[in-house]
Amino acid sequence: MKQLGVIIVIMLSIMTKMSCFSIQLKCANCHLGDAYVDKQALALVNAAVDGDAAKVKKLVSEGANPNHLEPGKVPMLIWTICADSFEGYKALLEAGADPNLGGTGKGFSDIKRYGEPITIYLYKYSIRQSHSSNFY
Repeated sequence: MKQLGVIIVIMLSIMTKMSCFSIQLKCANCHLGDAYVDKQALALVNAAVDGDAAKVKKLVSEGANPNHLEPGKVPMLIWTICADSFEGYKALLEAGADPNLGGTGKGFSDIKRYGEPITIYLYKYSIRQSHSSNFY
């Protein structure tokens, strides 16, 4: 019985750490909550990272800019890559995000070939457009 208690405590500890990890997404040395000062841009990047295409579309229709960029920050598309949110990436592209927009932050966008991951995502996007939705 004591072993079961220990196992439960370990499992709860692991689950707590996983949930904290998902809340504390970091990209280019920045936490998601600090991605942008602009509240509208922050709401948009959160929706994109969550893969909520409907919310991305709604926020853009209300004036949010998918190409918003602030000094020392990275583009929203980079945030979706860091979060591995393909749906959010796709939603931002469809909302007019520029895949060639360079960042001004330290980290991911400072790598000279940083466009490579974006190209990979664009490739996956084009493949998904031409094949069934089950293809990844």
